[in-house]
Amino acid sequence: SQYRITFEESASTAGFHDIDYTDILSDSRVFRFSVPVGVPDGLYEGNLQLRNNFGVESVMYKFQFIVNVSAEYNIS
Repeated sequence: SQYRITFEESASTAGFHDIDYTDILSDSRVFRFSVPVGVPDGLYEGNLQLRNNFGVESVMYKFQFIVNVSAEYNIS
C-alpha cells in the first residue's frame, strides 16, 4: 500500500511540496514530512490519500498541522 500528501495553497506557498505516492512501511502508522527552513509559524492543511496494491485509491482525508518553532531552537 502507498500514500500521498497534497498540501493546500497556504502550505505550498510557505514551501511545503506535495509528496507523490510512497510505500507505507508495514510497521508504521505515522506519516512524516519535512518542514522547510523558514516556514512561518501557523496552521496549515493538507490531504492524505491511500492506494492499495490493486491501484484503488481512497478518498482524500483532510488534515491540519501546526508549525510553531520556538525561538530557543533557532540558531543564528
